[in-house]
Formats: sequence, C-alpha cells, structure tokens
Amino acid sequence: MTLQLIDATSDAHVWSDSYQRPARDLLMVRQDIARKVVEALAGQVRGLVVMGADSSSRNMEAVEARAHGLELANAADEERLDEAIRSFQRALELDPGYASAAAELSDALRYYINFGFGAKREPYAALREAIHWAERAVSLDPNLALGWAARGAARMETWSRPEAALADMDRALALAPASGTIRIYRGIALARLGRLDDAMREMETAAAFDPMNALTRGGGLALTALAAGRYDVVVREAGLAAARDPRFPGWRVIEALGHLLAGNAERCAGMELSEIGGPVTAMCLEATGDTARAAALVKAIEKGALDGPLGIYTMGFLGTYYARHGDAAQAVAWLERAYDRSPTAYDFRFLTSALFDRVRAEPVFQRGMAGIAARIRAKFS
Repeated sequence: MTLQLIDATSDAHVWSDSYQRPARDLLMVRQDIARKVVEALAGQVRGLVVMGADSSSRNMEAVEARAHGLELANAADEERLDEAIRSFQRALELDPGYASAAAELSDALRYYINFGFGAKREPYAALREAIHWAERAVSLDPNLALGWAARGAARMETWSRPEAALADMDRALALAPASGTIRIYRGIALARLGRLDDAMREMETAAAFDPMNALTRGGGLALTALAAGRYDVVVREAGLAAARDPRFPGWRVIEALGHLLAGNAERCAGMELSEIGGPVTAMCLEATGDTARAAALVKAIEKGALDGPLGIYTMGFLGTYYARHGDAAQAVAWLERAYDRSPTAYDFRFLTSALFDRVRAEPVFQRGMAGIAARIRAKFS
C-alpha cells in the first residue's frame, strides 16, 4: 500500500510512504498502518496528535471485538446497542489496557440510557458504569481525546458541576480540534451552563464537521436551538436527523415541538408521532382549538400509565403538557416519575425552553425540580 499527502493548493507532494504487510489478520494490518501513518503525518499536519501507545491494542481478538462494537454503537435499537456494549466489554476482558475500548464502552452505556432504554440495564447503574469506564480511559491514556470527552459527557448526566464537564471537553477538543462529536458534547456542556449563544456556535461547527450524523443534528443542534428559541433551526435540524435515522422516533417529536413553538400548530397536529409523542400531539391539538380531543388523548395516555409501564419520554412530555397548562404540581409529579427511572429521562434543554415558561417561576415547580436534582446527584455521590 502506498499513501501520499498532497497540498491541494499547489499540487505539491508533502509526504509519501509505502507499507507491506501479510494479508492475514486484516484488522491488525489496518491498525498498524494507521498508527504508522499518523506518526509520519504528526510532523506535517498542524494540530494532529498521536494517540498514546495504550490507546490501541496488539490483541487481534480485542481489536475485532471493538470493531464489532463500533458497527453497532450508534444504533437507536436496544438489542443492537446492548450487543455493542457486550462487544466493548469483551475487548476489555481480552485487553484490560485498551483505552479506546474503555472510552467507547462508556459512550455506549450512556447512549443506552439517553435513548430511553432500560429493559436490559438499569439506567442509574448504567450511568455509574459509564463514568467508571470513562475514568479508566483517561487513566490509561491521558492523551486520548475520546476518553476526556466520554468522561465529560457522562459527568453531565449526573446533574452536578457542569463546569467540570466543560473542562473535560476543553481538554478533549485541544487534543482533537476537528472532532464534530467532541464539539457536540462541548456545546451541550455550554448549554448546561446557560451559555446558549456559545453552545449554538459550537453545535453549528460540529454539524459542519459531521453533517451526516443524526445525533449531531437532533440531539445536538435541534435540542439546543429549542432552548435558544431558534425554532426554524429546530424544525430543519430535527427533520434532517429523522431522515438520517428514521428508527428513532424522538427526532420527529422535537420537530413537532419546533412547529408548535413557532406558532405552526396545524402543521404540528398533522404529524404522525410515535407513542412517546402522544402528549405532544395533545399540545398541538389544543393549540389548534381542539381541546376536547387533546384532553381525551391525555386521559387515555394517563390510563395507560396505570395499566402498564409508561415510557420515560412520555412521562416527561406529560409533565410538559401540564406545564403548558400552568399546572406546576402535575408537571412536577410526572417529571418525578420519569427521573426516578432514569437520570436522563428528560433532556434539560426541554426544561429551559419556552415549553415551561408558565411554571418556571412557580415555587411548587422550583422546589420540585430542586428535589429531583438533589435525588439524582445523591445517587452519584
């Protein structure tokens, strides 16, 4: 294999080299060549940082297990994500010093609870495990950007010290300035601190770096735009996320909320939302004047909660429905139910958006949210 680095502005050859390896163990060959190329380019490309030796593995089975995990890790599907987690765990069993696998295991565990899954893994336990593996990754290789990013992202979900999470993201970004994923995490940390303008700029940069990533578009830019009141951006980016990843119904729900808050209730009410978005449909119907249908829909959803398990997102949106009505007590009651199940039951950017304007200053709501935050923090202290 011969590789060349060419300056596109002048067509000048900056660097080239050839590599010969046996055809067996292709994953190891790919990893070995990639390492040598990065080492060669480090002196040629400004800002390029070479991973520490501990970030990779010389164990072929561990590399294969990690590669299998990476194929599944971004799937909005509980079975596939659970398999990804088990693959990263297998990689670490085979090579306990595999820093990259530790960071990716942390991320996969966090994705599991962020997507609202909980059948196979208890969410609070999963997040504690995510924090553990992120700490392990940073300990194994302090020069691994992914490790710092994983630790910062996991820290953010504990509802404490967002400035510490931002410091982790700053360290990660210094190591990998062109990473769209790290910029998304950093944008979320900025939003946690209330720096929404800075967060939006970081998210827009991330989207430019990684335009095909649904999590960048929906979980990053669209949700941050909702908190910032940029509803045109919400609709556009959530729509793009849904097109990129139609398996996850949450993107359409975010898009519908963008239409609702932009004053396009008819458009919102006409969208086919999933079961988790039932309360959002009710909010949209109510905004069109169809209060009877809205009330009946909410009553049916609440009856379903009594008859069987109700998804954590649906609980959060029921809380939002009551917040829109100015009923702070009911809003808190449903949010408490959701957060009792998972620390990531309802994204903080929903709570800081205009959806909660009617109850935000109410003492009942403030006391209720303070209690929720204290209970979540206590589970990680």
